[in-house]
Amino acid sequence: MNKTELVNNFSKKSNMTKKESLACVNALCEIIKTTVKNGENVAIKDFGVFALKYRPQKTGLNPRTGKPITISARKVPTFKATQGFKDAVNA
Repeated sequence: MNKTELVNNFSKKSNMTKKESLACVNALCEIIKTTVKNGENVAIKDFGVFALKYRPQKTGLNPRTGKPITISARKVPTFKATQGFKDAVNA
């Protein structure tokens, strides 16, 4: 499902116009991005947790030359589904 399909489904389920639904979906995505960027988790009951993890600097190998390279430290957004969501998918 892409964003357009999500907005269409949201519109049907919520009895909102597509324009209003698009605004809601965009707002939700922006809130999640901003909150996680600031280092806070976003936990949605029976769905999952959006979080930020830190990956430290490490040494890797260049696959072409085999020479060591430095892979810089970075922040990585993560999502962990709740058990209820996993159960719903596997039901």
